[in-house]
Amino acid sequence: MMEPQSPPCDIFLSYHWRDHDAVEQLARALDARGLRVFLDRWYLAPGLPWPRALEQALERCRAVAVCIGPGDIGPWQMREHFLALVRQAEEERRGLAFPVIPVLLPGAELPLCFLKLNTWVSLRTGVEDAQAVEAIARAARGLPPEAVRARPLVCPYRGLQAFREEDAPFFYGRDAFSDRLVEEIRRKSFIAVVGASGSGKSSVVRAGLIPRLREARSGEAPVWDILTLTPHKQPLDSLADAILRVLEPEDMSEAKRLTELDLLVRQFSTQPRALQRAARRCMEKQPGTDRMLLFVDQWEELYTACKDESARRGFIDQLLAACAEAPVTVVMTLRGDFYGRTLTHRGLVDRLQDCVVNLGPMTREELQRTIENPAGEVGLEFEPGLVHHILDEVGEEPGNLPLLEFTLKELWEKRRGGLLHFEAYKDMKGIQGAIAVRADKIFQDDLTEEQREAARRVLMRLVRPGEGVPDTRRRAALPAEDENAMAVVHKLADARLLVTGRDEARTDARTVEIAHEALIHHWGLLRQWIDEDREFLRTRERVEAAAVLWEQEGMVEDRLLARGRPLAEAEDLLAERRADLSPSLIAFIEGSTAAETRRQEALQEAEREAQRQKLRRNRNLAVAFGFVALTLAGLGLLALERWRTADRATEEARASKDAKEQERQKALSWAL
Repeated sequence: MMEPQSPPCDIFLSYHWRDHDAVEQLARALDARGLRVFLDRWYLAPGLPWPRALEQALERCRAVAVCIGPGDIGPWQMREHFLALVRQAEEERRGLAFPVIPVLLPGAELPLCFLKLNTWVSLRTGVEDAQAVEAIARAARGLPPEAVRARPLVCPYRGLQAFREEDAPFFYGRDAFSDRLVEEIRRKSFIAVVGASGSGKSSVVRAGLIPRLREARSGEAPVWDILTLTPHKQPLDSLADAILRVLEPEDMSEAKRLTELDLLVRQFSTQPRALQRAARRCMEKQPGTDRMLLFVDQWEELYTACKDESARRGFIDQLLAACAEAPVTVVMTLRGDFYGRTLTHRGLVDRLQDCVVNLGPMTREELQRTIENPAGEVGLEFEPGLVHHILDEVGEEPGNLPLLEFTLKELWEKRRGGLLHFEAYKDMKGIQGAIAVRADKIFQDDLTEEQREAARRVLMRLVRPGEGVPDTRRRAALPAEDENAMAVVHKLADARLLVTGRDEARTDARTVEIAHEALIHHWGLLRQWIDEDREFLRTRERVEAAAVLWEQEGMVEDRLLARGRPLAEAEDLLAERRADLSPSLIAFIEGSTAAETRRQEALQEAEREAQRQKLRRNRNLAVAFGFVALTLAGLGLLALERWRTADRATEEARASKDAKEQERQKALSWAL
């Protein structure tokens, strides 16, 4: 039986599901201009092997528009993009044109992967922009796209942020390690990428391994469905959220999504093979996919952010069972200084025996490619000698990679035309000083006095004190209630020192975190604050652990803090550092205090009631004793009266007897 083929089309629209409404509007606008448009929801029938159908459509279309909205590019959209570029290269070798046009939707930024393309179309003002839509239509017909803009001058470096999949064309220096990961993944279903903080673990998986897996065509190699997650404080929630985005339509209501999320979390908590079943169901819902890759980034958060031992073990058990019996491969990244924590789980220890891939320092040659190649892609040049000077300062310390990327980004911002120069490098005090110089400048020049005070409050919420390990970053809710704190967040986020996002698993609340732990270790002012507040940070961690348990167990009152040291510490925090606590933690402490007050009042009322009952008992006893005494007294008087009566009767009887005896004697004497 022949496999059904997608119809030929003029233009293939590649997009992320969240941008569907805008993209469908664009599709209708292009259709109205007489173009045959391929939009997956118009053509793909349920149950068909849709990865192959998408490949066919890409092979038969005349142009591809990659529609980019806010946020990262979707995983399958990245696959479509790679296939489009492969075809573009093939057509160029044959002397033919095959347009691949980035289309920027409202709120979008141009990802690094498109810097290799010379043109793009902006619909950031709205899909109603008729001139821009006409430009896309002209490009699809092979005509000069009059409204297409020239390539932008965009920084080819990521600073403190990890490379993403869409940044792969500018990810240099880790080719050998990425190739090794591909080989490992062919032989093993569980892989741990272990390295020092700042060694580029996340980047090498996201921008090295995953793009290589997506480039394979169906039939030639496994077609992968790739899910990425970070454990955070509730790892089972994060796992359920990642799975749910495949199992259920993304346009479901928020209430239904939360209901389904709760159900899936309960299954993961109680059913040892729940993830196996969920993974197989994901495969069934996406015909044509062969395996699922679960990428768990920042595995150490299981030990730093998650305080629930049962949730941690349940998460690990689900992953181990799934990769053992289902078409699932797990790749995790782990900081080397947390490797010892994995030894507390026997199943994980056994699995890691042959599955650890250590990410060591980059060689000087690899670092040189990391510096020079991205610059060459966008026409930048270094002042002679600057690259070698940078390499000398970077050395072989693996944790210097984020510092290197941050420095390169700073050099780009201070460039002269297309030249990255020595003067800027000296002004920022080199590799070790660049972050501190930037942070100090913002702190001193861009913040008001009130905002400087707020900066300490904000940053202390974003640091977790180390216990035998270095201090780490942590996510927190945006301090929306604090105007000065929000101003600090915006300014540090604009400088890419902080990163904002959303807690997608549950509340969709906006969050903020430090872009990289390099800021914690290399900004002197922040280190000073941490050292001064270390005891406060540790106490807050203890209280927050109790708050997490309270939330996880349904906010029942008996899980609130009780009288004693835990509550006393929490109340001291509230009294002395209220502004440094999140609203949810404040609510937990105040709830604990109120509950303890109610308990104490209940105890006092119970004591008062006991006293009242005791008084009533004493009163009743006194009355009883009085009654008994009166009764006894009455009985005594009665007995006395009876005794007296009997005594009088006796006396009277004796007197009567004596009188009779006298009479008898008297009569006897008369007789004589």
